[in-house]
Amino acid sequence: MRPKSVGPRSDKSIKYATAEEILAYYHKGYSVCFYSHRTREQLDDYLHRFDKLFSDAAALGATIKGLSFKRGTTRDYFFLLQKKHVEKVEQCLDEMLEGNWGRHFVGIEKAEKDSPQEPIVEPVVAVTVTRTRREQATKTTTIGYINKNNQRNNGRTDQLGTGHGQWFYDMECLYCGHRYYSNGHDIWLRKCPKCQGGRATNGKTV
Repeated sequence: MRPKSVGPRSDKSIKYATAEEILAYYHKGYSVCFYSHRTREQLDDYLHRFDKLFSDAAALGATIKGLSFKRGTTRDYFFLLQKKHVEKVEQCLDEMLEGNWGRHFVGIEKAEKDSPQEPIVEPVVAVTVTRTRREQATKTTTIGYINKNNQRNNGRTDQLGTGHGQWFYDMECLYCGHRYYSNGHDIWLRKCPKCQGGRATNGKTV
């Protein structure tokens, strides 16, 4: 994936893939895997560079997964999967992680605690990371996450939240369709401020 330091007209650009190329392959019916060398940025800043790509891919119906190879220089592998390929790729990843290769990979949201350049930060992109065996991590800040009160996260906004280090997320009530903002750390328990998440009132479901 082309880094920010390499412009589209640079002689080095031929070495890299672009978001447009990746989406073009997916649009033609292919599943796509691409990798990126981890930078020394904060993890959330690094992952932000993929926001538009993942948002566009999710809009096309892609299932997005990510793994980090943690030996030596960290390399991140992202998968944009067609629906028809999801089961087979998940099976292959599970088998790999259950074998000897499993100890060399980690979910992208899990940074190494001993590395000052890679703090543990929740990713803010639509990446469903594959952990170990058949366990999958579902982050409340992932686009499309639906909490126990049937409130869906439609993605992070550009507005700072009211909590320390928080951003506002665009939430949608799947009962009444009301849209509102929530701090990231509140997504898991939010109820619709308009209908209180479809709770019964006077014998009727609002």
